[in-house]
Amino acid sequence: MGLKPSLTVNSSTTAAQLDQFAQGLDDGMHLKGKQNDDGSITLYASHNKSGFLSKMSGRAQDRIDLAKRAITQVGENDVRSADKSLIRNLTQHRQFTKPNSTALKEIASFANAMSGDLANQRAQENSKIGLSELPFDARVAVRDAGDAMIASLNHAGLENYSTQGIADTLSDSLAAALSTPEMRALHPDFELSDGKDLVAALNTKFRDMANATGEGKLPRIIKDELRELAQQTVQQTMNKMLGGEISEDMAVLTIDGKAYDRGPKLAQGGFGEVVRYDAQDGSGSLAVKFELEINDSSHDSLAQEIKAHRHAAAEPNDNILGFSGAARTREGNFVIATPLAGAGDGAQARDAIAGALADGKISQKTAQTVALTVMVDVIKGMQHLHDTAGMTHIDFKEPNLFISEDGTSKIADFGTTVMTETPTLTDSNHVDKYIWKDPKVLYSSNSSQELLALKPQSEQAGRAFAENFFMPGERSVEDEAAFKRMKSAIAESLLDVSKADYFEQTQFDGRSYDMFALGVTTANMLSGDFKLSETNFNFDTPAEKQQISLHENSVAPIGAHDGAVRTTLGDRYVDDLVNLMTHPDPDKRATDFGALLDHDAFQRIDIGSHSARQMLVALMAGDDAAIRRWGAELDT
Repeated sequence: MGLKPSLTVNSSTTAAQLDQFAQGLDDGMHLKGKQNDDGSITLYASHNKSGFLSKMSGRAQDRIDLAKRAITQVGENDVRSADKSLIRNLTQHRQFTKPNSTALKEIASFANAMSGDLANQRAQENSKIGLSELPFDARVAVRDAGDAMIASLNHAGLENYSTQGIADTLSDSLAAALSTPEMRALHPDFELSDGKDLVAALNTKFRDMANATGEGKLPRIIKDELRELAQQTVQQTMNKMLGGEISEDMAVLTIDGKAYDRGPKLAQGGFGEVVRYDAQDGSGSLAVKFELEINDSSHDSLAQEIKAHRHAAAEPNDNILGFSGAARTREGNFVIATPLAGAGDGAQARDAIAGALADGKISQKTAQTVALTVMVDVIKGMQHLHDTAGMTHIDFKEPNLFISEDGTSKIADFGTTVMTETPTLTDSNHVDKYIWKDPKVLYSSNSSQELLALKPQSEQAGRAFAENFFMPGERSVEDEAAFKRMKSAIAESLLDVSKADYFEQTQFDGRSYDMFALGVTTANMLSGDFKLSETNFNFDTPAEKQQISLHENSVAPIGAHDGAVRTTLGDRYVDDLVNLMTHPDPDKRATDFGALLDHDAFQRIDIGSHSARQMLVALMAGDDAAIRRWGAELDT
């Protein structure tokens, strides 16, 4: 007779050692434990059943309890390991006879079992998130994936039972099912949601399966493992639908199967940070935006940005920054990847043109040619955004356009972009930089008669409400103070509600709004410091009022007439172009982006040329030799 298999378990015993021990167990063996003087427990297995006296004295149950404690100890030792295995934990719940647990196979076959649940619409948690509406073709795909997984697991080693492995296979099925047209219609942005309903549904399903094949109450460590399996499954499902995956240490980002290594930080702001990631095969780089400030507001903002950017770039356009993909971290935070536009942004381009002109490195003609080359690209991008995608950017300005290495300008930053050409004041109120903001919209948000009338109406309603509790006439000092507090509180609440309703109900022309922002950007690119009033608008009330006054005066900003900002930008065609784009009266403002490209200001031969684009790149890089070379070509 051979020696009984045994393993001494202490605080340093690993799951791998336990796995090796478990592989030596035969069918029908019973696992037991023996307490050692040093606090460790020796696990051993035997075909022999406990005798009557052992059972009566409780020693038999003590040995089983010691075995359970030993294996729980190993699980806790290894609970933080990235490659821990669900089967290791389930063995503690299966009388420890063999690690080939039927409970695990039941969980692994969830993709197969799920199709039946969906077909019968029996699971409330599934129907709550719309999975019961899964079409027949998708159910077949899910069932086939489940069958393939079961076949694989039946002949697999222990490593195939890992949480990661099961989550990966299940998420393939779920991502395919949730991406069908029918499911997209029901849940168009599932991958941008918190996924909590699906996590809860999967966790319940897994625990039901484990309970059905186990013995007694599930230990905490198994519950934790099942919850982890549900969370990983949903996270991987979302990542597959987004097209990306990022490692836990953020060192490697995978987009559509291509791996990128983390590089240097490119920028940081209130929204988060942007980091460069370089393809491991050397084929290019990405700019990757991370959430830094983790709260509901930033999370919703990035979710909206992903949704809007995907829509804007769904039909590729040279003047819209592409959308490479996105991913979610283990905590559920968003990561957004776009092609790296390596030359810089529009604000850098504006300053580079103005600086080179001031230093005498380029002529006025060259400065104008390069600036209008940028604007030709941007107008084409805005034409695509409106005519093809049916969107309004809302927050266009120089920092929100990027220039690629070949000098092509691309519209970017879709965090406030809306998928309509008739946005509301609520949409525009997300933008607080006045200089690019349509004066009529700003006026409507601050000084319109409809808005101003809300305050006295709310005060009157507050007084009427309070008088229901404190009748007019003689009141005590205490009652009068209470009356005023109630009146003010009701009036303020009604005013907030009325304003919110006014902002939500008041729409404006998105084309005209974006055209104004393009006009200000055009003037900025041409002059470096153009403003529609003499104040640099930021957040102060006087500046806001001056910008609003442009709407009230309603005169073109360029010319010799009263109320003009300046007499000329140095070229009558450019003056006319800027006036068309930025006239405070929307009825006198251009709205056809395509027609605008036919304006006389854009008809000079070098605008949009290779030489103009190379000059733009040289200016932004500060390459004096290239500036002289391309300047000579553009000045001839």
